[in-house]
Order: sequence, then structure tokens, then C-alpha cells
Amino acid sequence: MLFNSLPFALLAAPTVVLGMVLRGRPRTWILLLASWAFYAGGQPKWLLLLWFSTILDYLIGRALDTTPDEQAGKRKLLLAASVIGNLGILFAYKYLPFVLSLVGLGGFVPAAYEGGFHFLGGVPAGLSFYTFQTLSYTIDVYRRKQSAIRNPVEFALFVAFFPQLIAGPVVRAAEFFPQLYNPKPTTEARLWRAIELFAVGLFKKVVVADNLGLLGDPLWSSPDTQSGPTLVIGALIFWGQIYADFSAYSTMARGLGTAFGFDLPRNFNFPLLADGPLAYRRSWHMTMSAWFRDYVFHPLGGSRVSAWRVAINIGIVWTLFGIWHGAGLTFLVWGLYNGVVQAGTREFYRRGYRIPDYPGKRVAGIALNLALMLPSAIVFRSASLQDALTAIWAVLTLRGGGAVDSLTLGIVAVFAAMHVASYRWYREDVLERSPWVVRLVLLTGLIWVVVFLGAKSRPFVYFQF
Repeated sequence: MLFNSLPFALLAAPTVVLGMVLRGRPRTWILLLASWAFYAGGQPKWLLLLWFSTILDYLIGRALDTTPDEQAGKRKLLLAASVIGNLGILFAYKYLPFVLSLVGLGGFVPAAYEGGFHFLGGVPAGLSFYTFQTLSYTIDVYRRKQSAIRNPVEFALFVAFFPQLIAGPVVRAAEFFPQLYNPKPTTEARLWRAIELFAVGLFKKVVVADNLGLLGDPLWSSPDTQSGPTLVIGALIFWGQIYADFSAYSTMARGLGTAFGFDLPRNFNFPLLADGPLAYRRSWHMTMSAWFRDYVFHPLGGSRVSAWRVAINIGIVWTLFGIWHGAGLTFLVWGLYNGVVQAGTREFYRRGYRIPDYPGKRVAGIALNLALMLPSAIVFRSASLQDALTAIWAVLTLRGGGAVDSLTLGIVAVFAAMHVASYRWYREDVLERSPWVVRLVLLTGLIWVVVFLGAKSRPFVYFQF
């Protein structure tokens, strides 16, 4: 079910009202039933997988909590059951088609594109997100950092909470349950903050992301026929599209969470304006980055080991991060490339190398980061590794050909200027601080912009991951 759809509005409106009025167990039940209805709005059959993960980790969490540390072997077996059960489902639905295609059983197309061969009927929306969220719970219970949740309804809501169910942000149990038990009161200021966040997210989705998708998709239909400069513009368009699309979902999720008394974590902090690869990584999909840091990077030794081991650890994390996005060589290469860039940048800084201070240093850092990330965007967007190599070669050799029309360049420039202005002046509290007349004018204007400039509704890109 899309946030920008009538069925969602019909579900969300009464849920928000009841969520503000009710307290305790009735409120939890209302939010849980609404969350299940939201997920069933896509394909109802995928609810069975959601319920399986919920029941599995609820029971394992209880067992881990009551098993003493002296029975270390039993506790490890319980944790292994959670990991194997959850990742086994993820593998079957997301990676098994690719593995089967390697031995000649069926065709395969990466998850980001239509027509892929799916052995088990497709990839359930948001499977990777709620799998990682519920895994973080069992791991934290195993580490004694989180007490097991005794109420199964409350735990089911943690797994299925619909504002962030499909595409994050990924929320930890330690963040979620205190807010479930003591939700923030729905004051006028919080209600306006919720409206503003959801409206801004809607604008980013239907006006920015979907229109950029319409501009960029034709450029990637046949990259072998495009010029190098055109593909550079195409990569930048896709980069802006996926950022606007993904951050739009997270912003709308935060708005919905605010309406229910939750403060969901921010997932993006203007990564396209980061002045280096490390800053870029820290500001893109921050909750998932934190997940890989806490549950993969640190257990491998983190940065407490030798420089070579740190580089290897970074490479492992990024390889897994690439595969997390989906099966296929493009995602694997994307992860490996980013791992090399991150490890190389860290070593560069460790040795004391820095861009010297001078006027325009930040702009130079942003330009350098965009250049380093450009191959990453090309590989991620390409339908195959061969297409990615063709496009990168065209860019490196400045292959001639058709030019991007001036209208496309103008639209990209306008969106870039809006992004810079938002970074410089916007703080997500305009409606909260404004008088009624200004609120009415701003909301009315935004509605007109969405209606007249919004593109045809497209699914969120990260639904498939």
C-alpha cells in the first residue's frame, strides 16, 4: 500500500484519530491491526511471512531471556535459530532465484527492474527491513542489552509498525518500546510537525523523485547509445531520484510516527551535500548503517584491530551491504566499490592527508565526493554488469553522441537549487512556528504543487529491497 494513495488515506485517517484518543492495550491493538491491514494492502499472502518472523523471534526472545548465561551452548543455538530462520526466508525469496539461474533454472533480472524470475512468487515488500529489525531484537536479548518483551501484541507491533515497516528507518527495540509505553502527548505543535513532515515527504516523492524518474529512465534504456556526458547527467538524475524517493518515505514515516506519539530516527542528513565519502556514508540511510556497524563491523573487530584488518572489515560490511540490496553482480560490485572507497578514504585520513583549508574547500569536497560516487550510481542503476561497464567506459572516454536537452538540464538545476536551499534554511518546523494564515497558505500551495506537478504514482524504489 502506497503512502500516496487513497486506500492508505482511508486507513491512516481513522487510525491517527484513534491513536490520539486511545491509550494502553486498545491503542496497541488498533495500531497493530492497522499495520497488518497496511501490509496486506500489497499482497495479503506476505502476511504469513511477517507473522512467522514475529512468532519465531517472540518465542526465541523469551527463551533467551530465561536461559541463564551458564547454558551458553543453548543460548547460542537459540540465537542461531533466529538468524537461520530469518535469513533463510530472506535467502529463499531474494537470492534463490539468482542461485537457480546460475545453474540454468530460469532467467533472472536484478530486483530493481521488472520481469525478474522469482521461484517463490516475488520478493515481499520490505522483507529486508523488518528481517533486520527483528534480528536486532534477538541479538540484543542474547547480549543482555534488551529484556525480552512478554506481551506478544506489543512485540508484534514492534515488528509490523506500519509507518516504517516497508522501507525504514530501522528501529531498535530500545528505541521503540519506551515510546510505546509512554507516547508523547499529541499537542498542537506535534500535530503540525506531523503534517509538515508528511507533506514534505509527499512532495519529495511525487514531485521530485517521480519526475526525476521520468527524466532519467529513457537515458538508461540503452546506455550503449548514449554519450558520456549524457550518462553523467543520467547518473546524477538517478542519484537524486533514489535519494528523494528513499528520504521521502523516511520523512513521511517520521510524520506518521509523530502523529502517534513516536519520534522515529532521522534516516538521511543531506548526503548529496557531503564533502567526502566518510561524511556521505554517515548521512545516507543512517539507521541501516548503524545496524551493520553494531551487528557486523564491531563483532569483526571494528577499528580496534590493525589497519589491514580494519580495511578487510570495511570490505566485508560493504559486500554484505551490497548484497542486502539484492542478488546480482551489479549489487555485489556496488558494495565492493564502496568498500574500497570507504577503506581508502579512511586510510588517507589516518595517514594525515587532508584537503588544505582555502575558500571553497567545502564545494571542492562535495565535487570530489560526487566524482567518487558517480561510478557507484552507474553500477547501481544499470540492469547488468555489462551495461554498467559500457556506461562507465563511455564516461571515461567522453564518448560523443546525443546531448541532453536544455529542459532536462534546467529541471535538474532547479531541483539541485531547492536541495541546497533546504540544507541552508529549512529546519522541518515551518508550520509549527507559523500563524494560522501562513499555515493555510503554505499547505494550500503545497497541495496545488503536488496535484499539478506530481508525476504519475510510482512505487517507492526501496519497496523491492
